[in-house]
Parts: sequence; C-alpha cells; structure tokens
Amino acid sequence: MGRCGGKSRPSALRAPTGLVMRLLRTANAASSGLRSEVTSLRQAIALLGPRPVAGLSESLSIARSLTLS
Repeated sequence: MGRCGGKSRPSALRAPTGLVMRLLRTANAASSGLRSEVTSLRQAIALLGPRPVAGLSESLSIARSLTLS
C-alpha cells in the first residue's frame, strides 16, 4: 500500500486540461470576495464543492461526446 504524503497526488486530481481550466475559471468567478486568485485544482475543488465539480465534469464529457460523434 502507498502512503499519502504531501507530494502524493490522488487520482481524483488528475483531470483533462479543459476541465481544469473550466474549474479554475469558475472558482475565480465565484471567489470575487477572496483576496487571492485560485491557482490550483485542489483549491478550486475545495471552494466549489463536489456537486458543481461533478456537474462541470459531466457537462464537458457530454459536450465532448457530442462533438466526436
């Protein structure tokens, strides 16, 4: 079994570039009251929460499947 150290990245944090960009853009739009910009995927997920992240992921997946067919 592997250890979860500070440098370990859970598989949930490996995401397609388009999804990461969308999450960061959304998190920064939602965080206009914050003093600093959201710059990491981990920050964006923590700020937005699981439901919006899942929704964005699903919508991008559906959009990609429609453009590929």
